[in-house]
Amino acid sequence: MKVATLTLIATLTLGLGAVLVPGLLLARYPASDVRIDGELTADAAREVRHVLSGMRLNLASGADVKASLDARSWVYRTNVRVAWPDRLDVEVIPQRPVALWNANEFLNDGGEAFTSPYYDRKLPQLTGPPARAGDVMARYRELARMLASTGQLIEALSLDDVGRWEFETDTGMRVLLGRTDTFARMSRLVTVMSGSDFAARKGEVLVVDARYAHGLAVRYAAAGMPAEGLATNVNTKTEMSL
Repeated sequence: MKVATLTLIATLTLGLGAVLVPGLLLARYPASDVRIDGELTADAAREVRHVLSGMRLNLASGADVKASLDARSWVYRTNVRVAWPDRLDVEVIPQRPVALWNANEFLNDGGEAFTSPYYDRKLPQLTGPPARAGDVMARYRELARMLASTGQLIEALSLDDVGRWEFETDTGMRVLLGRTDTFARMSRLVTVMSGSDFAARKGEVLVVDARYAHGLAVRYAAAGMPAEGLATNVNTKTEMSL
């Protein structure tokens, strides 16, 4: 979550110590030296410089600088420090994207949505109702952790409006988990995927339907190959639970 508190850290470095100075006194001194720090792309740093160039800065401008930069969705937090006699050190901490979210947003590690023009789109694609961003991120992390032992990665995860989950792996396999018992279904899937029969043909698997009480249904890419169960007991569709 963005830190909303607007705090000016006015520190004058004098010898080996530091002195806090009242803002009214600092306002008398222009900030002619502004230094920008942070893990920023060239374009992001250019935007920060543009924002600051439009402000009349003095040594008491830290709160205004922080507010202006924190208002940008791609900025996670801004820290401003004053250094005597004329310097502002501005540290800009950008959001860390973990996944794409719906059409044009990103999710950070906490499942919070934000926009940014400064990241490429080579990230897992997560989709779902806007209010469920945190839930989708938490489920992505859980499923990705479970799937890691199989050597596959989740490239896309979706939650539809009625609560059904499905995902697609980096091998092109689509997995239907449904609405309920997703942890148990995923555990069963991972067990089956760890078997030699599945591992030998994992690149041929198109769809895995895990919405059964005791088994899975699998559709392969091979021409003429019917849907096939890989578990010892694949239930009929009448025993499927969404």
